[in-house]
Amino acid sequence: MRSTFAFIFFILSISVFAQKKACLHGIILDDKNQPIVGATILQSGTQNATATDQKGEFDLHYMVNAPHQVRVSAIGYKTLEKEFDTHQHPKACQEFQLTEDILGLDQVVITATRNEMSRKEAPVVVQITDSRTLESVQAVSLVEGLAFQPGLMVENNCQNCGFTGVRMNGLETAYTQIVIDGRPIFSALNAVYGLEQIPTNMIERVEVVRGGGSALYGGNAIAGTINVITKKPMSNDAEVSTNQAINDDGAKDQSYSFGANLINKNYTSGLSFQGFHRERESWDADGDGFTEIGELNATALHLKGFYQASDYSKITLNAGYTYEDRRGGNKLDQQAHEADITEMTTHHIKSAGINFEQFTKNRNHKFSAYYSLQQTDRDSYYGAGQDPNAYGYTEGFTGVGGLQYVGSFEQFLGGSAIYTSGVEGQQERLEDRMPGYDRHIDQEIQQIGWYNQLDWKVTDKFKVNAGLRLDGHSEVKNAIINPRLSFLYEVNENLQARIGYARGFRGPQVFDEDLHITAVGGDMQLTYNADNLEAETSDSFTASLDYNYNWGAHQLGLTIDAFYTEHNNAFIVEANGHDENGHQLFERRNGSGATIKGISLAPKYAYGSEVLLQAGITYQQSFYHQAVQWAEEESLPGEKQFLKTPNLYGFYTLSYMPNEKFTLNLSGNYTGKMLVGHYAGYIEQDQLEEVEDFFTQNIKLSYIFEFNSSRLTLEGGVQNIFNQFQNDFDQGEDRDAGYVYGPLKPRTYFIGLRFNL
Repeated sequence: MRSTFAFIFFILSISVFAQKKACLHGIILDDKNQPIVGATILQSGTQNATATDQKGEFDLHYMVNAPHQVRVSAIGYKTLEKEFDTHQHPKACQEFQLTEDILGLDQVVITATRNEMSRKEAPVVVQITDSRTLESVQAVSLVEGLAFQPGLMVENNCQNCGFTGVRMNGLETAYTQIVIDGRPIFSALNAVYGLEQIPTNMIERVEVVRGGGSALYGGNAIAGTINVITKKPMSNDAEVSTNQAINDDGAKDQSYSFGANLINKNYTSGLSFQGFHRERESWDADGDGFTEIGELNATALHLKGFYQASDYSKITLNAGYTYEDRRGGNKLDQQAHEADITEMTTHHIKSAGINFEQFTKNRNHKFSAYYSLQQTDRDSYYGAGQDPNAYGYTEGFTGVGGLQYVGSFEQFLGGSAIYTSGVEGQQERLEDRMPGYDRHIDQEIQQIGWYNQLDWKVTDKFKVNAGLRLDGHSEVKNAIINPRLSFLYEVNENLQARIGYARGFRGPQVFDEDLHITAVGGDMQLTYNADNLEAETSDSFTASLDYNYNWGAHQLGLTIDAFYTEHNNAFIVEANGHDENGHQLFERRNGSGATIKGISLAPKYAYGSEVLLQAGITYQQSFYHQAVQWAEEESLPGEKQFLKTPNLYGFYTLSYMPNEKFTLNLSGNYTGKMLVGHYAGYIEQDQLEEVEDFFTQNIKLSYIFEFNSSRLTLEGGVQNIFNQFQNDFDQGEDRDAGYVYGPLKPRTYFIGLRFNL
């Protein structure tokens, strides 16, 4: 490590001397000649950048010995690279015009390399779900929006409490590193219900990178990385909205949100604030008195601001608070222990973060320092049979801090390069007390990682990305080395080919499913780690073709992505008898390994701003090398195939906007047939069910009314029009609450209002 920092300071010593500069004054306009606020102007071959103000204007102090070319980018617009005139008078205003990028083909992403770059130049495929897509499918929370990404499938894991998850390439939530603004503070405790605790009105976009990501983001990034990027202030505006939903049986789901952005005229400081409140009534699908969807009461607040002290430094702050009550089972109007089954939690989640960036005067080098934390307190009751001792309390803390250096080198071995190096430390404390189950988890995980990455542009067409991360993990004896290597070849201006390899790891610790207890047969299922549990690792190989073509008002995109992953020491969960209180036990132990392989197709098409079509279909196979004993009964054979993992699944969204006021949105999800474990209680003995496939169809209509500088949007529609929903739930207090699959909600009607200032 010492040699690396010596190298960095050596580079700085020979590059950070005074360079002759001049000033470029300009304005950024859209294709309707309206100014674009918050557009980024970057001098090519450097990190020298600035942003436009409220009038769309900017001043860029460019280096005269660097290329006289700028790269202009803004959210929702195609990136423009253009030479500027160095002979104009410094006060003359040069004009740059951007065209709308409906498909997001030129969108700037950060998850691929921990640095901002065009999606087309990223060494790995980055799929994006932006706020427009989230609105078009009427997603209230993150979990509903993730269903519209290639290779992702969302699921409900409990009839009582609604414990949701997301599978990436068929792997459970715990195999995916979920980061908030690039920081891994989404802990195992948050993963139980957290996907439903992040409202979409706080999200700017979601970036997804499939395949091992541990070389950049550390443990748990075996399946890939989901980066939830929260909204930042871009202009002075405000929004208030509501969504009122009801299903066929009259169960309501009501949500209210508001947000405001403030920014000064020089675009050097800004503040964004969002709030959200949701009330969902419980729903009993089959009239047995027990819920299939639990009741929910949640409030969330989020604050994000920045201050740019100079052209070379910037500080960003964020803070958030979430309160949530949820309960499922029966007799919801009585005390938890007076019901036959109750799963109930109350969450208080507090988070905060700070990030500081400092550029050198030539802007070729950037230093960052950051720290983020999240504190979660949870009161719970997981019990059956009116058990007065099933109350519990869980406390979790996650802190992440680090230093990062990014250097741009215009001349590097015949090409150019961006070098990234950083050190990141993470601490996770968890205490879970459930006296009624004789369970007391007291865990502290400490992890420190040192990562290095070289993004080398060998030629204009060929790019190499090599990365290596060295991790020390308190639960793993030896240092963990995670390499990453990928190649990007630009066949022509419309076609990019990528191949890559990445290694991932997951250390032994408490996971999300351990912190949720499922009611089965009038009793509870408990999961614990084997004493000799060792870390699991993965080797992921990917290959993709990314084709994009524009002609006239038409935009076409197609991504073909093949993946192959080998798991070593793969974690498996097998039935392991009962404890002295009769609770069924499941033990997490190391298996022989597993293989996941498949292919995804993601076509996109847009015609001007009138038509936008996006879709994704994934075919895969997921199996363990040796059969897993999923049930306690020895007479039942084990199963190699992953449970609750279909071989075929996908989605589509279609938006039609014939004018600037009216929009028609259609969307749908397909979930193929799969195997689901069904435990005895309501049924006589454990059995493996092959469940039917589902296709959910949604429709949404919206119309905008304009009033001077404000507008009112009226929207309404139906989710799951054909009511494709599970129809073989267990009933009564002896049911298997984990026997749940398919769509998250039945047919649901909604109407919404949004007022923008």
